Amino acid sequence: IDQNIRFANHWINRSIHRLGPHLVSISWDPLTHKSTPEESASDPPMPWNLCARSGGQQSTARTIRSNHTYGQQVWPQNPNAVFADNRIRTTKYTIITFLPKNLFEQFHRFANLYFLGIQVLNWIPGLPPLDGHTVFARITAFAKEVQLLPLIFVLGVTAVKDIFEDYRRYMSDKRVNNSVCRVFDPSLVCLRVFNTCVNLFRKSDRFVKTKWEALRVGDIVHLSCDETVPADLLVLSASDDSGLCYVETSNLDGESNLKQRQVIKGYANRGHTFTPNQFTATIVCDPPNHQIYRFNGFITETNGEKIAINKDNLLLRDCILKNTDSIEGIVVYAGHETKAMLNNGGPRYKRSKLERFMNRDVIWCVIILLLMCISGSIGYGLWLSSYDDQRSVVFLNGSETESPVWDAFLIFWTFIVLYQVIIPLSLYVTIELIKLGQIYHIHKDQHLYDETNGKRVFCRALNITEDLGQIEYIFSDKTGTLTENRMVFRRCSIGGIDYSHVRARVGSDTSLCSDDDSNGDFTLNPRLKDELCLMSRRMPSEEETNGSDQKTSYQLSAQNQRIQDFFILLAVCNSAVVSKHPHKCSNSSDKISPLSKKSTESRSPSPTPLKPIYESESPDEVALVIAAFRYSVKLLKRNSESVLLSLPSEGVIEYKVLNILNFDSTRKKMSIILRHQKTNEIILFCKGSDSRFAHMTEEEYNSWNILHKKAEQSIENNEELMLESHNRIECNLVLMGATGIEDSLQERVPEVIANLRSAGIVVWVLTGDKLETAVNIAYSCRLFTNAMDVIYLKIESKEESNRVLENHLKDLKAKGVTKRKSKQKLSKSLSCLLKTALLGARMPERTAVDSNIRNKRGLVVDGKTLSFVIEKESIGLFLELAQFCGSVLCCRATPLQKGSVVRAVKETLNVMTLAIGDGANDVSMIQTADVGI
Repeated sequence: IDQNIRFANHWINRSIHRLGPHLVSISWDPLTHKSTPEESASDPPMPWNLCARSGGQQSTARTIRSNHTYGQQVWPQNPNAVFADNRIRTTKYTIITFLPKNLFEQFHRFANLYFLGIQVLNWIPGLPPLDGHTVFARITAFAKEVQLLPLIFVLGVTAVKDIFEDYRRYMSDKRVNNSVCRVFDPSLVCLRVFNTCVNLFRKSDRFVKTKWEALRVGDIVHLSCDETVPADLLVLSASDDSGLCYVETSNLDGESNLKQRQVIKGYANRGHTFTPNQFTATIVCDPPNHQIYRFNGFITETNGEKIAINKDNLLLRDCILKNTDSIEGIVVYAGHETKAMLNNGGPRYKRSKLERFMNRDVIWCVIILLLMCISGSIGYGLWLSSYDDQRSVVFLNGSETESPVWDAFLIFWTFIVLYQVIIPLSLYVTIELIKLGQIYHIHKDQHLYDETNGKRVFCRALNITEDLGQIEYIFSDKTGTLTENRMVFRRCSIGGIDYSHVRARVGSDTSLCSDDDSNGDFTLNPRLKDELCLMSRRMPSEEETNGSDQKTSYQLSAQNQRIQDFFILLAVCNSAVVSKHPHKCSNSSDKISPLSKKSTESRSPSPTPLKPIYESESPDEVALVIAAFRYSVKLLKRNSESVLLSLPSEGVIEYKVLNILNFDSTRKKMSIILRHQKTNEIILFCKGSDSRFAHMTEEEYNSWNILHKKAEQSIENNEELMLESHNRIECNLVLMGATGIEDSLQERVPEVIANLRSAGIVVWVLTGDKLETAVNIAYSCRLFTNAMDVIYLKIESKEESNRVLENHLKDLKAKGVTKRKSKQKLSKSLSCLLKTALLGARMPERTAVDSNIRNKRGLVVDGKTLSFVIEKESIGLFLELAQFCGSVLCCRATPLQKGSVVRAVKETLNVMTLAIGDGANDVSMIQTADVGI
């Protein structure tokens, strides 16, 4: 035992030494059982796993190396041991904490505390005699054992319900933690005993099956298609030659469309030759944070070369690998430090409005009870003191008390026991039984049955069902909740000419020069169809083009050239890829693209029958690519280096991809720079709110590209430098046209929102989509109407936040828009303070806006502005402005911001809130609201 203690002292002191020289090393003497300070050990520094279980976050950049580079070092000596492991726990209780924690939550009900106090009085035994009299003999209640049963029943039913809910969380955690993935094992198998690695035997380099909970930061993981990402991984290798991979993020943000990720620059060329044990680079990246759309850092190779990394190289936990055979990645964040877990606030205990009101009423009943008992005890004392000889009172049994004051004190507690029925415990028993009946009827409601999936509504929170009828504010996600997330091409304008499209009818044309029936979502525009069909007929043959340096054997008209360039832009300026197999959402039964059912024929030469299935990060991009395909500008193949198209006038053409300038919320556009295979032309295609393009010379491109590469490799001020680089090239463009896309709404969404607003309920939509898309959906679902005055709130800095909000409020007051005083005048009087502090009841709004006035205005807030207005200094003004609006739209909102907005509205305005969403990014606001769906 002494040797083991000395061994533990040695490793603990080395761990403390790693934390910093200002810490004092402590040793334990097994003989004297005293702790003595020692000097810091001179061994190599080693971290101590201080934040492995707490999910601590470092304030500085995180430095990571692959675990296999540390050889046979014991795990505590591995520098990566300071980071959290991959085990998660979302349960509210443990076996040890259940009883005290559950009782603490249940005794938020003041009535439970009251009845507990009554039972304590009932069970007080007679105390030792005082002058021959038993002191508390008169307080003892009759049948005290029976009076315990109702309280035990109420506490027991609630406890069983909480155990059931938490057990489901436990089983979910257990299933996740015991999931298996493959982790690179360099050549060593060891058994960890008290964090000490004991060698068992050696075997060849390979990936071994490992439970998720055993993953550590620095492990290299191998994933195959359709496997779930176990932790936040930095992609080092992919089976695709171009280094691309695709993930489905429905578990994270509710969107079933695929997101494209790529291998770190320079690693894609290694392809299948990537060997994990040869990866010895050092990774420096951001510390753990909840921003799922942000990740920056760099990799330092052994030769000193630095390679920038960003969010496109990161696979987030709970995403699913799709349309990719396999990838290898290194764990950078694990467990509760992953972005998905940092955005999950954990389970919360919710109390219904009825329960809060009952607390208030019980407190008033207790006050009345105390007044009655005090009055009775005072009267008893006065009455008893009126007798000179208390033995003459018949019903006192001839006994003489110590004093009337003492008797009055004793009779006070007797009155408490006698009058306890003023608060009926049976009321709580009845309410619990009624709630169970409500839940049963909700589960059996035929109007809440989904025939498509064969599922019924399921009530997970069993104590807030009555709040459904008292909602004042509704917070909703957009994508997948209000909309089907299924975009349809509806209109385009090319060269100033408008080409409208109508919904497809049975028997309408589907391809350019055919009379086949249509299975598409829209019918081709006859005029546009004739223009492109004419190009297809004029397409030169191979004999005409062989050996010729001409671009084509004929010249297209100006309008025809604009039309072809327009559809080329739609086909290439996006993140869409041609999938090998149909993508089936893992969490739903969404239908695949209609193109997978029936191909669109074309007179352009093609090496294989064209039946592509398009996948993209955004469904509107898929709609544009499908529209180009329907007009015979077909995307055949795409990778990071080239794009293969089939054109009606040129046939199959390959473009070399020089640069891709991704979309961002500041520029509100995306660009791609291509080189034509035959003519060597360099063309920039730009797509934003409209479509533009530009031709450039070799010299212009080369001079810009040199500066652009420097901006890409920068670590500090990367976003500002990249924005300057984008703006430098995205200028002097030629306008080509514009498109109109419709996102199909869920069934009866406009009618439901209109009815909710007519009923005086304020509807907020919190979405991660860009502002333009969200505003269009807001109008189509009647969140906004053309008759409404929509306020666009845009704030660039925290300093100007209050000034902008005050200006908007002044404008409203100048228009004569004011609040009406509520009927119940509230002041900071002692009674109001007592009602708020002691009774725990929510106070009604101090002022209100008439619903007719409120429904005339809407408010739009973008993500950057939202981050400023939810700060403590500005939240009051923001909510005051929002009260003048019947509908509010928040764009580019992160999951944590959604929860913060709901919390601010609920606590500041003291209103009943409901949040509804369909993805993991909505969990925060669902848990924060009074009712979550």
